[in-house]
Parts: sequence; structure tokens; C-alpha cells
Amino acid sequence: ILSKSKLPDAAEKSEVWLNRMIDQFAKTGNENIQPDTCSFNSVIHAYANTNRFSAGAPQRAKMAERVVKRMEKVFQSGENDQVKPDVVSYSAVINAYAKAAEFDKDCATKAMDILKHMVKMYEGGDKDVKPNKRTYTSVINAFARTGEAEAADNLLTQMKEYYELGDTSLKPDTVCYSSVIDGYAKVGGEEAGFRAEELLHEMENLYNQGDSDVKPNTRTYRSAITALGKSRQPRAAEKAEQIVEEMEYMGSFGAHDLAPNTICYNAVIDAYARGRSMEKAYRAELLLEKML
Repeated sequence: ILSKSKLPDAAEKSEVWLNRMIDQFAKTGNENIQPDTCSFNSVIHAYANTNRFSAGAPQRAKMAERVVKRMEKVFQSGENDQVKPDVVSYSAVINAYAKAAEFDKDCATKAMDILKHMVKMYEGGDKDVKPNKRTYTSVINAFARTGEAEAADNLLTQMKEYYELGDTSLKPDTVCYSSVIDGYAKVGGEEAGFRAEELLHEMENLYNQGDSDVKPNTRTYRSAITALGKSRQPRAAEKAEQIVEEMEYMGSFGAHDLAPNTICYNAVIDAYARGRSMEKAYRAELLLEKML
């Protein structure tokens, strides 16, 4: 209960109680108070549940990792075979680093290192630490937040390859794709614009073929529009406006969740402002009138 509370020192207090359990179990051998994986995971989650906009997020992520390393040490030493780290343990730490990536770019690398560690252990026979979709998505988010779009894209490609080989648990969804596109929107540049547009079309094609798991949402379209706007490629603004018109069309036929919002229109206006079209002022003015 304490670990899930919103108290600012919930994680620290949770770890104090965990230490008391460890001490009491060592003294009494009472199995009713024997700490287990769930006990440690609760503390890890408490450290990981820091708001991603908090400047203290990187330090909290390190503390979450410290707890999982403590689990590894206790389990490997034979001191307590009930505290074996599992996919939940490692994924929570990765998620903590993903949240912290906006404050410290190295956090994305740390998240990737832990994912590699999990893959190595899984390939070595430890089925309890098999990375799942949430694990991969968290690392993708970490790289997207630091503008390392290609690294995020590579992970998305890995997920698609695993899925094609039969691992349905790693089937990419809207969140995975949208995070990569968002990463390209942060990077900017002509290649980023091309790749963001390509991924959006890939999602649309899959969705039109019946795959509802990759239905583009407002965030997807907004990120693709922003990536195009920053690309300075020929007709980038026109392509961005075409996406908004597509959203308007879908919104008019009942898909109200896909109707463009102010952020989408502003992104297209910004695309025209960056472009070289002779009509850019006129097109931007028309879009502004739509917003009014």
C-alpha cells in the first residue's frame, strides 16, 4: 500500500519496511515474513513511479536499479531463493530510466543495457526474464525522448522481426510506432521526415488490412506532421496539410478521436513557415481561419 501511495518519500519508506522484513526473517526464520520477489518489486515500482517531468527522475531510476541488483545478489548467493528478479523487476527499472531520459540522455543507454541483459539471460535459459512488449516500448520511449530516433526505430524493427518469427507477445502496436515517429519529429531533417511519413503509411496500410492494434491516433498524425514540418523536404508542408485533411475527413465520418486539434493545425502552419512555397502565407492563413 505504501509503495503505491503518492507520498514523496513513499519509495524510501517502502525500502525501510523491506529492510525490517529482511532483518526479522534473518533473526527468526519465520516464513510468514520472508521477503519475496513481490516485496522487492513493490519497492522498485515505488522508485519507478516518479513523474517523468521531475528533475529527480534520473536518481530515482538509479535507486530502482540498485534494488534489482540487490535482488540478483541475494538470489545468486542462495541467501533467499524467493527473491529472483523477473520480467516485472527489470521492466520497472527500464521504465524508470525511460521517464528520466528527458533529463539525462545516458538514461536511454542504461535502459538499453538492461534490455540487453534481459535478452542474454533469457537466451541463457531464464524464461522468467523474457522481455515483453512493455519492456521494448519503454526503451523505444527512452530513445524517442532523447531524439535518438534511429535507435528507437531499430528496436521497432526487432519487434516486427520477432513477431514475424512467431512471437506474438512482441507484436508492435500504436504506441510503439507513434513513439518512433515522435522521435523523428524531435530529430528533424529530411531523412527524419521521410521515415516518419513512411512509418505512418505502414500503420495505415496495416490498419486498413484489419490490424486494429496499429490504428494511428492523434499523437501519431501530429508527430508525423511535425517531422515533415521540420524536414524542409520539397512539398513537406503540402504533405503535412494533406494529413490534416485526411484527419478532417475521418473526423467528419464519426472518427471524432482523429479530428485534428489546434496542435495539428499549428504544426502545419509551422511547416509552411519553414517552407519555400510562394503560397505559404496564403495557405497558412487559410489554416488559421479553419481554427477560428
